[in-house]
Amino acid sequence: MRNEGGGLYPSLQHLLDCGRREALMNHAEVKVKVAEEFEISLESVPTTGYVWEAKFDGEMMRLKDRSFLASQPGAIGGGGNEIFTFVPLQTGETEVAMIRKRSWEREAAEERTYRIKII
Repeated sequence: MRNEGGGLYPSLQHLLDCGRREALMNHAEVKVKVAEEFEISLESVPTTGYVWEAKFDGEMMRLKDRSFLASQPGAIGGGGNEIFTFVPLQTGETEVAMIRKRSWEREAAEERTYRIKII
């Protein structure tokens, strides 16, 4: 998805409103409704071997989709955004931990935790 200037939106580009985008970027609490899809989109260059994994409570939400949006379609080895689409299943508070690592390594290169309040 591109903005008016033709460039990519910030890494959390697909969230429905700016308030949620800013909250996720600042690791603040995000409020969502039961059954209302929301996305976490993180910058990525998967050809380096580093990919994002989502750790979350499967009783509170489910992962509906995971995709990759290239910043320059057709570019070999280029970066883009890994997009995780979640569906909240019940009210309550939970967290989503996003972990960036190579599959053969034990230690994460980066971890981001997002607090989600489902109403």
